[in-house]
Amino acid sequence: MVSPLLRPGLPIQGPSDLVSLMVPVVPIKLTESDKTRFWSWVDISEADACWEWQGAKGGGESSGKKYGAFKIAENTYRASRVAFVIANGDTEFQVLHSCNNPSCCNPAHLYAGTQRRNIQQAIQEGRFDNRGEKCGKATLSNSDVREIRALYADNHTQRSIAELYGISRAQVSRICSGKQWKHL
Repeated sequence: MVSPLLRPGLPIQGPSDLVSLMVPVVPIKLTESDKTRFWSWVDISEADACWEWQGAKGGGESSGKKYGAFKIAENTYRASRVAFVIANGDTEFQVLHSCNNPSCCNPAHLYAGTQRRNIQQAIQEGRFDNRGEKCGKATLSNSDVREIRALYADNHTQRSIAELYGISRAQVSRICSGKQWKHL
């Protein structure tokens, strides 16, 4: 059964959407004192507005340290996760923002989902472009791909191009046929 806390509007395409790319989460056990202390760090304004976290920020280098960080006992949690847990109870899923504001703690803006869902939402909203040389695993640059296509158009063999760039002949074929690097 699909959790009712999953954000509506993004279709479930199969079981992999529910488990794919799930990041293990540490369960949160909150006391009433923890809850009071937590909300004292949140700027609660209008019901529909983002409720900004006013405390410490963290979240690692890739996030730009924009996420609120709240410590309970020996563990530090994202503030948005704590807000979600207070409002809805704990979840094995990640807590995602419908407002795209990492500092927001308004439970109305938070929903449970997977990393895959988060990336799908970012792509749909135009906030995520991991194509070509922007992909961390890319071994070719955009200019390399353009050169590969130009060499192939000048009747160089796929094998000679592959040797020149240190890639497989099959990779050259996928580039030249437009199956990969489609955006160029």
